[in-house]
Amino acid sequence: MMKAHQKFLAGEGNERLKFYLDARLRPAKDLADFVYLTQVNQAQAIDMAARHHRAVRR
Repeated sequence: MMKAHQKFLAGEGNERLKFYLDARLRPAKDLADFVYLTQVNQAQAIDMAARHHRAVRR
């Protein structure tokens, strides 16, 4: 089901998401946990990017 909706890397983007979850957070227990953790990961990435852009602006 998820592969059909995944547009990144011709449907293989979920593997990249899983890689980052395993490296940065924890492995997902089920689909709902996977969705939640990918959103947490995205929120942390946006926070990091915003902090970086604020720190380097003039």
